[in-house]
Amino acid sequence: MDLLLAGDPFCSRHGWMSHVFLHKAAHTVAALDRDIEFTHVEIPVPAEWDTKHGGELMLGGVVLSGTPSWRTSAEANAGLEMALAGIVTERGAFGHWLDGGYAGDMRTWGRATGVAGENPGAIRDQHERLLGCSLSDVMRRTEAWVVDSYERIAKVATALAGGASSGTTSRVDYAAGPWQISSEEAAAAANS
Repeated sequence: MDLLLAGDPFCSRHGWMSHVFLHKAAHTVAALDRDIEFTHVEIPVPAEWDTKHGGELMLGGVVLSGTPSWRTSAEANAGLEMALAGIVTERGAFGHWLDGGYAGDMRTWGRATGVAGENPGAIRDQHERLLGCSLSDVMRRTEAWVVDSYERIAKVATALAGGASSGTTSRVDYAAGPWQISSEEAAAAANS
């Protein structure tokens, strides 16, 4: 899926939108697999990627059903795997991820864990205590999951793109969006 945004300043090789559709789809399939409730997935304008929508919080385009509170080790691990799924999928598909996606996803995950502070080292240590493992361990698990789940991720990306993808490189006007599918439509696509 190569969806190029006209005048794409982010990735002229693969297209910014190709990255975005796969990134969002990976978060979506990760949420489905980890029973993280969400209402829908959408591709909004970049300024809204990390904002609340009617009391709901968005993580990587996936609008969660209420503000998450991932305070147990199992919840924190599931939430982190969901947060990492986007960049891991981009890196696997394209050899790199776009700047910005990782920081926003990690910020949302960090808020949901309730860990805060000024010292990055202390925050990492608190997160690793909560997770019961290193951040690297979660990254490796997520990488293995993406390999196993890539076909399902691609199906959700295609469903999310709708008519924008014809299987060949095409130009996508960002104004043609927003793109959105419900949690039910995402589950149907992932399991088709």
